Amino acid sequence: ARQCRCLRDMAPRVQDVVFPVITVDPLRVQVKNRSHTYEEALELAGFGRAQLGLMALAGCCLMATMNESMVASFVLSAGHCDLGLDPEKIGAIGGAIFLGNMLASYIWGYQADTRGRKTVLQCALFATSVCSVMSSFATDFISLLVMRFIAGLCISATSAIAYTYLGEFCTAQRRGQVVAYASVMISFGVVYVAGKLSLILNHLTT
Repeated sequence: ARQCRCLRDMAPRVQDVVFPVITVDPLRVQVKNRSHTYEEALELAGFGRAQLGLMALAGCCLMATMNESMVASFVLSAGHCDLGLDPEKIGAIGGAIFLGNMLASYIWGYQADTRGRKTVLQCALFATSVCSVMSSFATDFISLLVMRFIAGLCISATSAIAYTYLGEFCTAQRRGQVVAYASVMISFGVVYVAGKLSLILNHLTT
């Protein structure tokens, strides 16, 4: 009986058991649940090596566009005798790539918006390289004209996508700056084509 009394005395009484109770006023609880814009995400990401790499990549794409567009004018002026081309045919071949640029720009823009800019840009550059190599093996006017026209259709993707692709990774404050820096590569492309072909043609004529 004494042991039972001791155990009963050691047991906690109801008034000794305290449970913490937390009351929450729902009117005072403010939950911030808001969406963020794309520009805010770019501001948080900042500007660094990724943007600089994309700027160099876009510049190379624009340089490739200029190289592909201008190379035929330099080559045909010196090699028209080998293919037996008159001035009308030389003008047609030189303008075929620009016609392709004009016709396919809107198509490439739509494809880039629906299928992804990176995928479309890679496919277009690969197709341009294939057409450019095939045109270098052309032996008559028709095949050369067709290859240059198809190359123009493909290379127009770079000028239509490169600027947009680059601008999407930069904030509004830096977007114009990086696009301007990438556009400088167009001038380098003209100088590169003229200088390289001058060395090659001078070597062949001597």
